[in-house]
Amino acid sequence: MTAPSPPKKKKILSCAAFSCLGCLGIAVLAVIVLVIVLAIADARIDHSEKLISSSTDYAAFIKKSKVTFGPNVVSCEWALKGKDNRKLLSLSALVPSPSDYDVIVSGFVILSEEESKRILAEYDWNPALQDDPADASAKSATGSGKTIPITLSNEFGSSTGTLTFGQDDHYDYLRDEQRTMIDVMGLQDRTLLYSGSFEGMIQQQGTPYGVMILFDPEHDTIFFHMTHM
Repeated sequence: MTAPSPPKKKKILSCAAFSCLGCLGIAVLAVIVLVIVLAIADARIDHSEKLISSSTDYAAFIKKSKVTFGPNVVSCEWALKGKDNRKLLSLSALVPSPSDYDVIVSGFVILSEEESKRILAEYDWNPALQDDPADASAKSATGSGKTIPITLSNEFGSSTGTLTFGQDDHYDYLRDEQRTMIDVMGLQDRTLLYSGSFEGMIQQQGTPYGVMILFDPEHDTIFFHMTHM
């Protein structure tokens, strides 16, 4: 039979337990306070695009963006902007990276009437914020998420199974990007067109920027919003 611990030893053990609990409580409280402080600081970060400089120099735009809309540009207006993407409650608070800050070139070029008509005729254009009608049938199949029964046959016999079409969110992403560009640049009152082939041609010029292009043929104007990749 184990002898009972002396009262003094019990008192020391109780004090040590309370001290540990007290330290643990203080540590938890400190973490909670830190999270609250970071959340408040994070909410105060301005994630909007901030103007750094602006210009009407088309040659300077080409030099900066590595993009040209051809020689038939009547006028150009563009701005260099910055955007803070930091999240203090994420890893970027401890390990900052270049992706925490966006460098953006946005603006428009006005084309000659002849050049505007040529571009409109040469590329496939569709209303912005809508699916490309040419790809509607493909989207309805490959992006439906449906599961259908299938039968596979070969020289050795046949077998049955199922095929599930994948979820394709490309169109949703595209619409979100277009909507953001329209909101940021104040283009709500414009009749705008989008062409993936024209945008791809611009992107293939070797620019280090991710390019979003919207076309207003009524005013012979191409709007661009480019984010450094």
